[in-house]
Amino acid sequence: IIQVGRTGAITPVAKIEPVTVGGVVVSNATLHNEDEIERKDVRIGDTIILQRAGDVIPQVVSVNLSKRKQQSKKFIFPNKCLCGGKIQKEFNISTNKEDAVRRCNKGYDCSFIAKERLKHIVSKEAFNIDGLGKKVIDQFWKLKLIKNPSDIFNLDFNKIKNIDGWGELSVKNLKLAINTSKNISLNRFIYSIGIRHIGQENAKILASFFKNIEQFSNLLNSAYRDEILENLRDLDGIGETQILSLKNFFNKNRNIEIIKNLIKNLNIE
Repeated sequence: IIQVGRTGAITPVAKIEPVTVGGVVVSNATLHNEDEIERKDVRIGDTIILQRAGDVIPQVVSVNLSKRKQQSKKFIFPNKCLCGGKIQKEFNISTNKEDAVRRCNKGYDCSFIAKERLKHIVSKEAFNIDGLGKKVIDQFWKLKLIKNPSDIFNLDFNKIKNIDGWGELSVKNLKLAINTSKNISLNRFIYSIGIRHIGQENAKILASFFKNIEQFSNLLNSAYRDEILENLRDLDGIGETQILSLKNFFNKNRNIEIIKNLIKNLNIE
């Protein structure tokens, strides 16, 4: 199957018969990208050798060809995202060649990307909202309680009380966790947005440069954006890749709308 990440990356995943590896039952294994599938010649129905890379991520090492069925089928990598949008390999200016990964570039207009970005926003390194993990995001998304980041801070807790598995105490704790998370540092906020190539360290560098949310918000204005991005070239740790990524992100009106609505609900220090 394929999965869509928060940056639009289309990742093939091998669904396998459950097997215990290092004391953990594994039923999924990453195949990284379509080039990796071709290189290892992994086919549907194959018997594989599996390992947990760094004792964390299960990955396919190789195929046991002696157990391959004669009429085995190759996996045909899709040319569209799960949302129906086009996917493509981007040109990487750092390596001066095409990326190995195909991506959907619809951003928040792709429901799969939008949901993964919500999971990133509530994560420990970002807003760190206890009680609002990946499974809860999936649940609230399905119930249409959360569709955009700002929805997190405008939840109808009376509706949540009526959901199976949610009691008075758990709803109270979630409300407290969300209200507490409204006070967030600028660097964590920048990281939480989920801009491609802007990790935690890049976010700290940008936060030091902008100093406050008002200055950072100038990126939302096309009249100032190009000049700001040009000034970022002088920062150690911010290169062409990050500048291009920032430019692409803020050139989309949907992203600007999302961020403006998010800022209204927060106290960013």
